Amino acid sequence: MEEEEELYSLHLIRVHVSRFITTDYTGKFVKAMLIQANPELEEIFEKKLKEANPKPIRITPLLRYSKKEKNNGLTSTPLPTLAIYPKSNTNVEEKIPLEIGGEYYFLVGINNSLKPQLSRALINLSSGLIMKYGDFEVKVKMREYQLVEVNDPPSNFSTLKIKFISPALFRDPFSYIAKVENDKLKRFLPIPPVIFSVNVYELLRVRYGKTIIRLGYAFRETPDILRNIRIIWYNYDNKLLPGVIGYAKFIRRQKLRREVIEDFKKILKHAQIMGVGTSRGTGFGYTIIETE
Repeated sequence: MEEEEELYSLHLIRVHVSRFITTDYTGKFVKAMLIQANPELEEIFEKKLKEANPKPIRITPLLRYSKKEKNNGLTSTPLPTLAIYPKSNTNVEEKIPLEIGGEYYFLVGINNSLKPQLSRALINLSSGLIMKYGDFEVKVKMREYQLVEVNDPPSNFSTLKIKFISPALFRDPFSYIAKVENDKLKRFLPIPPVIFSVNVYELLRVRYGKTIIRLGYAFRETPDILRNIRIIWYNYDNKLLPGVIGYAKFIRRQKLRREVIEDFKKILKHAQIMGVGTSRGTGFGYTIIETE
């Protein structure tokens, strides 16, 4: 696990944002803000290089604390659990304006090779910047920064709870195993092989198929999973699209080999830092992971 601690890190930033109105997903605003703060990040966010797939950076939409949060998860710091973005419970085509203004948080997870670029962005944010966003001139200033320590899950955990704070978009891991090329279809039932498919691809690509099958075998969903998960509709580039939010709880089989458990621990830690699913570089797939 020491290797993963050196490779990835999670950063919590609090900013003050001047008033503006948007109908779009606020992860786009966070990405635009970071690129404005350091243009070097634009290539990392936008360039679709095979060797940078998945991207070495993830962000969240604008966040707030919904209450005084307790820390029951893998992180040293309680994390915000209220994602701020225009949303709807139905797929009726409409633009829902949302007024933004005041103090917000967002998270950035990175491969630590990007620490210099992120540091330069944060230095500029701490001085304050003015950016054009839609029809508005928006002022942004960083008020607080924290490096969030992400802990190793215990080896003997028996239950796994995954809270989807921002919409999660899942790629089909079985199409990759079946070698179906250019399959863009999304999955919406969050079971561990689907939830963690991108994390497995990034960490354990050489044994991808075996690990995906092990995730499906090792974790059994609790009977209330369909009651606690729902589809939310968000607007992105004038398109109304679906994502998964809520939480899912799983029971772990106890008779697993030690090396399998160690793989699972790496996957869970990576997911807490780098998110789950696709489009993490635009603020999707922010989860909080808890084990008991």
